[in-house]
Amino acid sequence: MHAHRTGWRRRLASAFTERLGLKLAALGFALILWVIVTSKEPTEEIVPVRLTLAFDSARFDLGPLPDVHALIAGEGKEIFALYSTPPVIRREVPVGADSVALTLRPGDVELPPNVAVLVRDVQPHTLHVRLLPRRDSLPR
Repeated sequence: MHAHRTGWRRRLASAFTERLGLKLAALGFALILWVIVTSKEPTEEIVPVRLTLAFDSARFDLGPLPDVHALIAGEGKEIFALYSTPPVIRREVPVGADSVALTLRPGDVELPPNVAVLVRDVQPHTLHVRLLPRRDSLPR
């Protein structure tokens, strides 16, 4: 009985250790194939969006802004490209306003050229912007 157990363990150990080079090569090829397939597979991901506001910067400074994110759908490689060149939302703050509420929609997101993705949602939907008077523009 003892010889039977030893033979079984030896066969199991040799199944994992014999021809180790071939097994590692097969594992490497499988990993490469997995990366190629997943980069082409449609997926959704939340991506940071850069917010650019135009306002009278000679008289005002921006108060703190929350982070803006977009839910993007497309191929993995296309979404990955958005991390090096993030999408942008550009807005103008009306002259004379000291605060404004901006409504953000998926159509407001400007994508970099040659990136084929779909913007499904933007968070937050409403953004409250406060303009703070510049210290050097205050009357003395």
